[in-house]
Amino acid sequence: MYAVLIYETFNRPWVAQAIERMVFPWGSHTLGPMQVHTSKRLSDWGCVVVGTQHLRDAFETTNTDLHGKPKSRYEVIWMSLAKYNRDVNYIAGVFEVLHILWAQVATDYRTEFETMYYPPVTTAQVAGQQ
Repeated sequence: MYAVLIYETFNRPWVAQAIERMVFPWGSHTLGPMQVHTSKRLSDWGCVVVGTQHLRDAFETTNTDLHGKPKSRYEVIWMSLAKYNRDVNYIAGVFEVLHILWAQVATDYRTEFETMYYPPVTTAQVAGQQ
């Protein structure tokens, strides 16, 4: 969620957001820092709440879709972001921000960052190697 919020904010500066607010709902159907689609006017905080809920729903749907299948953290995040915004360049940009956050800001998650491209090892796989 933080990576999406940061990416959206960099790509939609406050001037552009102010213009969108002025022309809403006639010239724009998205609002706020997370560019949520809405039919009613929302505050920036309201837009972040709605955007966060959309991302959470996308993540839960993706986990349900992939239930029982081996998956990497990368696949789950990619598929969840694609439900939020299908543009491949958008998803790649969010991943760039996510890499920076994991590598430099939230260093406690460095192991998750380093292993995000590999599916988790199952108990059956470990037992088969012994």
